[in-house]
Amino acid sequence: MSKSRYLLKQHTLSELFTVVYVFIDDYLKAAQASGHFELPYSEQQKGSYSELMSIALVGELLNQADVGLWFNLEPIRKPLLRS
Repeated sequence: MSKSRYLLKQHTLSELFTVVYVFIDDYLKAAQASGHFELPYSEQQKGSYSELMSIALVGELLNQADVGLWFNLEPIRKPLLRS
């Protein structure tokens, strides 16, 4: 099963965000620890890079052009991806 299909099999929007966030956060931490890149940091930063990338990726996965549409998805009774 591809990672995209796995992500879309989550049952709620909050589950999807959680799984996407964990994947991205783990990847960014491992890449920084191995010296692949360094992300800038500011004391005034409102969100982490993992949070921002998660929001963007979930929007792409769900083909949502407008963030406001996400709130119409809760609660989801079945997987986001139809078989």
